[in-house]
Amino acid sequence: MSKANHNLNRLLDKPGGGVRRCFNIENIFFKVVLSEALDFYEINMSDANKFQRLLGVQLAAQLDCGFKFYKTTLELRRKTKNGHDIIILGGSNKWSPTISVSFHFGKRFNLVRDIEKKLNEEPMFYHIHHYSPNSRNMKGLNYSGPGTWNVDIRDSNDGLAADIIRGIEGIAFPFFERFTEMNEARDALACQDSWCIGAKGAFWPTLFKVDTALGDISHFREWCKSLTPFHRKQALEKLEKYEHDFNDKI
Repeated sequence: MSKANHNLNRLLDKPGGGVRRCFNIENIFFKVVLSEALDFYEINMSDANKFQRLLGVQLAAQLDCGFKFYKTTLELRRKTKNGHDIIILGGSNKWSPTISVSFHFGKRFNLVRDIEKKLNEEPMFYHIHHYSPNSRNMKGLNYSGPGTWNVDIRDSNDGLAADIIRGIEGIAFPFFERFTEMNEARDALACQDSWCIGAKGAFWPTLFKVDTALGDISHFREWCKSLTPFHRKQALEKLEKYEHDFNDKI
């Protein structure tokens, strides 16, 4: 029995009647049709995930500049002098076997990672980042190609990896070069630079962590004045909480 059929049986036969009770379903025809639909969905989603993992392996091999691919997170990662460059495959598998492929890209800084650990903060994938479909909003970027690629996973897609690598080289690599240092990332986060997802609104904790790693809490305190009252209150409460024992923990 497939996983989809097993889950369907549990749903139909659970105490209280489940779907069978809600819809008064007793005919076998509905159960067969629905289970086949679930099987088709699972097969297509599984195939799409396999396709993305294979694509990630191809990208890592063809990039040939220190990136290692991690299948579970669809993540390409390479070490830098102060952290990591990160590329994570994204997009949508909703309409598999036709899917869209894009990528998130960002920088992870070791000193900020240390702050996250010492302050018992949830670690972030990256401490400054952007998303390839937004590349046209990156002012001054010398790249005019696509940021999303629509593919049918049933096709050979022989040139897809090369096309995406051109996108990575045209979008992510200039980003990595622009934000090699933490202070450069901090300034971009604070001023809503078009080359990154800024720290305004619910993203203010990113700037808090970077400023803490830089030892520049006074910058964060002043920057908080630009937040909305709701987020400013949150940020100042967190700042007060950590400022009290900052010297003891860092």
